[in-house]
Amino acid sequence: MRDLRNALLVAVFAAVAVPALAAVDARLMRQPAVSATQIAFVYAGDVWVAPKGGGVAARLSTPKGEESFPRFSPDGSLIAFTGNYDGNEDIYVMPAGGGMPRRLTHHPMPDRMLNWYPDGTSILYASPMASGRLRFDQLYKLSAQGGLPERLPVPYGEFGEISPDGKTLAFVPNSEDLRTWKRYRGGDVSRIWLFDLATHASRRVGDDNASYSQPMWHGTTLYFLSDRDANRRNNIWALDTASGAMRQVTAYTEYDVHFPSIGPSDIVFENGGRLYLLDLATEKAHEVKIEVVTDRATLKPRLEKVADLIEDASVSPSAKRVAFEARGDVFTVPAEHGPTFDLTRTSGIAERFPAWSPDGKLIAYWSDRSGEYQLVVRNADGSGEERTVTKLGPGFRYRLFWSPDSTKVVFADQAQDIDVCDVASGVVTRMGKGLYMFEGELEGFTASWSADSRWVAFGRDLANPPTAPTPPGSTPTPTTSWRSRCAPMWPRHWRRATTSRRGRRTTPRRRKRRRPRTAARRVRPRPTRPTQRPRSRPSPNRSRSTSRTSRSAPWSCRRRRGDTPTSKRLRARCSTAGCRAPARARRRARSSSTTSRSVRRRPWSPTRMRSRSRRAATRSWWSRRRPSPSSTPSRTRRWRRSWRPARSR
Repeated sequence: MRDLRNALLVAVFAAVAVPALAAVDARLMRQPAVSATQIAFVYAGDVWVAPKGGGVAARLSTPKGEESFPRFSPDGSLIAFTGNYDGNEDIYVMPAGGGMPRRLTHHPMPDRMLNWYPDGTSILYASPMASGRLRFDQLYKLSAQGGLPERLPVPYGEFGEISPDGKTLAFVPNSEDLRTWKRYRGGDVSRIWLFDLATHASRRVGDDNASYSQPMWHGTTLYFLSDRDANRRNNIWALDTASGAMRQVTAYTEYDVHFPSIGPSDIVFENGGRLYLLDLATEKAHEVKIEVVTDRATLKPRLEKVADLIEDASVSPSAKRVAFEARGDVFTVPAEHGPTFDLTRTSGIAERFPAWSPDGKLIAYWSDRSGEYQLVVRNADGSGEERTVTKLGPGFRYRLFWSPDSTKVVFADQAQDIDVCDVASGVVTRMGKGLYMFEGELEGFTASWSADSRWVAFGRDLANPPTAPTPPGSTPTPTTSWRSRCAPMWPRHWRRATTSRRGRRTTPRRRKRRRPRTAARRVRPRPTRPTQRPRSRPSPNRSRSTSRTSRSAPWSCRRRRGDTPTSKRLRARCSTAGCRAPARARRRARSSSTTSRSVRRRPWSPTRMRSRSRRAATRSWWSRRRPSPSSTPSRTRRWRRSWRPARSR
């Protein structure tokens, strides 16, 4: 009797436990696909399948990595998806009822499954294998049995689908579906193009600046996503390719429609984390109730190594400890030896951008405990409770910069507002606003306080990008340079902030001390050169007697030579005190000839006296030379004296 009672208790417990497990609220089911009888979707990084009318889902893939974009074959017997069983994102295909996955692509670049060809023999996928550095994706055709891919004749492609007749490709060159922003209007907006595979003719869908993506063919009708309505919400639209008429199919206003996929008679899509099925005959949508049975292993407490997740470090003023953020908590670690402290120890709460106060007593950081990021301070030693300083609205805030007196902090938010907050009172004052800063610039935003905590130097983008040293609560004073400047620095005990040009790192230089202006200034005497008596030298247009007094010493007299006995003897014979030239140049300059003639000879150079053999060869060549009839002996001798052969190399 007791055994029967125990068996009944076990049966009742099992009957209660199974519905409890099956009643899991399976939201965030993503990237669905539909066949004639089943729905496939991604949940918790794995591929699941469920009946088309709803019910309990079964898991198909369980690798360590994540899977995405499952797609049924036209007959519904196979599922192709993107998986990383072998450490890389490749295309795999497996039976829809479960089985061993078979790898189709083998390129080291990540591949993304898009759709099957209408005949079911090939697949269409996107890959950046030709871009080299993940810059853009292109569309490829690959046999369902494997082999080498064939690139389609379109330059770029993120998403696409082949028409039922196999003649037209509807593709999206650049898509916003995998981005983190919405309602974009600009040159990089998503477009749908219709490309004729035979004639290579193409035309664009829509002529406005709205977003168009996720094309899906059903006969001659093209279904797609667009935010062209007044609410700018992504909804499903339809285009009749024969007449060009366009109409709106769904009209959701609270959440956007994501990742729709078409089947034989339905379109399945995600909205608000749940799955909906759109009947193509009536164009009416209804929610599909799917129950996921899982052990919820991700909710089980476990130990995590955060050594590889450290970011946003802040060194204490004593340089003995460092505070940093890792996996949503704030830690402090010693510089050399000592214990490691988890200051926050919060589960499900993210703390970001810790900053140590200059006095070393407080650590400030952002916390989303209230649902939005608020400024929080707590004791650096971990004692006491944290104190929420601000009551800001929705938004994301970035790095904190303490004032030297540890009473105020400066920060920037996602709206490019630059604010200063009083830590004691929680009053936030707007100091400025940027115009063109993007996510990377906001993360790298820096501010520098003056030593007296009265001024703040920060960089922001304007029409002429300046750096504006500004006291809290006053109008910024921009610089006037046309160059873009950033990363201002206000070193302690200095009077002026220095900046660096964007893309360069510069070190500040101290200002030169100016001497006070006085009536009499002491001047250091300059060293004087020995006076030289003017040397006479013939001029092209003057006589020898005139040039002796008007010309200075030749350049050879200023040439320095070594102090050898010969140089000392020649210097003693020269009439100039600082001259070191041989006396022969001096004798040539004092020639008694007074005939006015052009001087073509060059001044004396030591190279002519380096080799007697060279001079001998010169004389022998000169002796064989026949002078011209018009040359006089004086000119010939002068030319022979001034000529010198080229140096041997």
